Amino acid sequence: MNFNIAADTYRAEFVVVTPDLAEQWLTKNTHNRNSRQRVIDGYATDMMAGNWKDNGAAIVFAKDGTLLDGQHRLFAILQAEVTVRMLVVRGAEKDAQDTIDGGAKRKLSDVLHLRGEAHYTALAAGLRRITAYELVGDNAGGWSYTPTTQQSLGTLEKYSWLREFAPRTGPLSRRGVPSSVAIYLWFRFSQIDGDDADYFFKVIEDRAPLTDGDPIHVLLRALDNSVSVRGARNARWITALCIKAWNKYRAGESVKNLSWRPGGAAAEAFPEPK
Repeated sequence: MNFNIAADTYRAEFVVVTPDLAEQWLTKNTHNRNSRQRVIDGYATDMMAGNWKDNGAAIVFAKDGTLLDGQHRLFAILQAEVTVRMLVVRGAEKDAQDTIDGGAKRKLSDVLHLRGEAHYTALAAGLRRITAYELVGDNAGGWSYTPTTQQSLGTLEKYSWLREFAPRTGPLSRRGVPSSVAIYLWFRFSQIDGDDADYFFKVIEDRAPLTDGDPIHVLLRALDNSVSVRGARNARWITALCIKAWNKYRAGESVKNLSWRPGGAAAEAFPEPK
């Protein structure tokens, strides 16, 4: 098959890109989409931690020298103040930029699947939540923080036992506890008391009949309740209710209802499991 491409149309080479060189190349970044700081921060984090992988993705320049692809990586090198080896391709047609980054992004769940992990979707959700908690905490910003794939894989390497809980997330999701919340809470609760954590989630999985006032029974009722404050029934709200129920269960206390107010005049701090 003849593609009719002249031998000198493209030139490719590996280049050791220093912050000064990245800054110089970014002066050619005159025809690109708006940069996204979250992407830059993620790349910079991996670069500073030594987790950046050379995957063959190229920095691409057009024939006239315009930077077509790679601005986020170059900004990250500049921000992290590190030197990274990059594949650099020169000589592309300027309108080839229209076809760059048009495919589906490889997600953490895709990476776990390719690694042969079972229950990879649930595991990915839980790893992202735990990684965000360890890096940022449980404040509101922590719930919108997106860790990098390499950071999340590092969490799995550190806490490999999380794999054991992933199969249980299906029944819990059907009870109103999303996979990300279930694995995160298993991570937190089991470090306090493994037996209590197992019992707590077993009751939710089985919907075991409990007496009125039992905190887990009240939690199930709250999760079943379809009427809620607008915007409240998100993962953070569900997590807060589960932690409140856990704390009451651990203290041997009965409750009539469970609630958590994240805002307003009577805003509550995010509960801490005990």
